[in-house]
Amino acid sequence: MLLYYTKMTSAERVMTKATLEELLTRKDKSKKELTGLGAGSEGGHQRQALHDDPATEDRKNFLRAQIAMIGNLEDVSIITPSEDLSKADLGCIVELEYEDGFKIKGVLLGPDDAQIARSGEEEKTVEVISFMSPLGQAIRGQSVGAKVTLTKPSKQEVKILSISRANI
Repeated sequence: MLLYYTKMTSAERVMTKATLEELLTRKDKSKKELTGLGAGSEGGHQRQALHDDPATEDRKNFLRAQIAMIGNLEDVSIITPSEDLSKADLGCIVELEYEDGFKIKGVLLGPDDAQIARSGEEEKTVEVISFMSPLGQAIRGQSVGAKVTLTKPSKQEVKILSISRANI
């Protein structure tokens, strides 16, 4: 499974506790697999990689890239949903209606949370809206009934129908 992570400095990264635990598990698992791969089972050394077959070397490179993309998780801020539901904020579920009548229900989270949610096997009934996306930026801090205008991919108006607390 190929995963893409938004590269951010650790000071800027916010995510749910569940996402942090999932990323720590993936990083640890990748490090352990890397250590066990290849000549001499030392996996991380470039000199020994010269003796590995191409498939093993490709796997090592994938694991190194995955570890690098997960990055430093020591200074991550954990999202705790606000008790104040008067405005859309991190950890809130927002129900939105586009001007064409299309409705969506989504939880406002960080980009790491969005990636973890998309890689889950169970079907989700609530979408994840990254607070860094144009939609997330437009609705964050807005109240029920507020209308925001998105300009990409085309200009359209979105109305906030409801705000509730997510169970994260």
